[in-house]
Amino acid sequence: MSEEEQRKAALQLLRSIPGNGSCADCDTADPDWASLNLGVLICMECSGVHRSLGVHISKVRSTTLDKIDPFLLHYFQTVGNTNSNAIWEAALSGQKARSKPDPTASRAMREMWIKAKYQLKSFLAKDMEKDQERLNAGLFAAIENDSPLDVLKMLAWGANPGWKNMAQEGRTALHQAVMYGDLVCVECIAQHSIELGQAEIRGWTPLHYAAYQDDPQLVELLMLRGGTSLSLLKDNDGLTPLDIAVAHNPDKAGGPESRSLLEAAVAKAKAREQR
Repeated sequence: MSEEEQRKAALQLLRSIPGNGSCADCDTADPDWASLNLGVLICMECSGVHRSLGVHISKVRSTTLDKIDPFLLHYFQTVGNTNSNAIWEAALSGQKARSKPDPTASRAMREMWIKAKYQLKSFLAKDMEKDQERLNAGLFAAIENDSPLDVLKMLAWGANPGWKNMAQEGRTALHQAVMYGDLVCVECIAQHSIELGQAEIRGWTPLHYAAYQDDPQLVELLMLRGGTSLSLLKDNDGLTPLDIAVAHNPDKAGGPESRSLLEAAVAKAKAREQR
């Protein structure tokens, strides 16, 4: 299958997700732009407004020009426009709901609505949790309950994905999601995080956890989002994720499943450093 055919197949799959047959913000039919971190499809006109918000709010890509990898497709299948709007438009009813832009809306109307929705967070549930400590704890609870939509809700409300939970060995939410082996939660948190190489009290990064668990999918996903340089980070004992993978999974025939991925990443990262 050619790259163009793969993109067409991915777009067809994305549009089959509940609510994705129309733009998440104005209901224009057959949207072909995506907000990666929000997990929604949007039309070209709304995508321009999303771009103006900055990547810390919305990471916009074209589904017809850019590759949507399998991890992202799985994430979108969990979220999608219907579930996302249930979070971001939870407080809408009556007149407010009727004021939502339609496909004929002007740029100014779209800007007003989209900024209110995602930047000002005006339409989140009225019982929105505002205590930072409780939000951060709620993020961990959502991971432990295997509820990626609640993870997204906590992040929308303002939970800090970089917060270190000292009651959990200084782990961040990303550590926790990797430990629980939840690819969708890992993707969700990674899409909302800047630093994927944070360490807990032993100096282990999320990639160390994935290597210890010998989970090649998690290893691949973390390096896809955070770069191969993550493979060079050392813990408090000077051990890299590759060292952890080999040390804790020595009896597997042919070595740990994650080993080849990590070896390739180390070689690539070191080559880049030497340029």
